[in-house]
Amino acid sequence: MSNLKIGRYINHKQQKIVATYAKVLQSIQNDPCYSEKALRTWAEESVADPWLIAAACVYDFTIVTFEKYVQSNAGNPSGFAKIPNIADKFHVRTTDLFHMIRELGIKL
Repeated sequence: MSNLKIGRYINHKQQKIVATYAKVLQSIQNDPCYSEKALRTWAEESVADPWLIAAACVYDFTIVTFEKYVQSNAGNPSGFAKIPNIADKFHVRTTDLFHMIRELGIKL
């Protein structure tokens, strides 16, 4: 997925999404639970996570991910931000695929 073109999937021109994207990155920068590496990683153009959170925040969407919320330790900053942790700060709901399937009543 290194060739992922985020612009094909999320409209970067929507001002509300762009503004929220900036807030997402700033929240990582200001959080003592994350190191500079976490910010650099999420700020890369090919990383969709902050854009997903921004769009979900603006449109009140739920993000489906297999990432799990991690109890953070500010005394030992992590270089890896997780979608559920950052989404929670923006009141964005996250769920995993199996919960989504159950919630939608899909029978496999």
